[in-house]
Amino acid sequence: MAIAASGSVQTGDFIHNFNHIFGKEVMNNVVSSITSDVRFHGVTKTSM
Repeated sequence: MAIAASGSVQTGDFIHNFNHIFGKEVMNNVVSSITSDVRFHGVTKTSM
């Protein structure tokens, strides 16, 4: 997430290597958080 926040590099440049280090499931969660597809990973949605 720090890479995305820095703005100086593209997250896509690192995805392949990060998938090997952290695993695809973790990286999918991270990318979903960065792109706002998931607001807070692991928190159940409510109607409130």
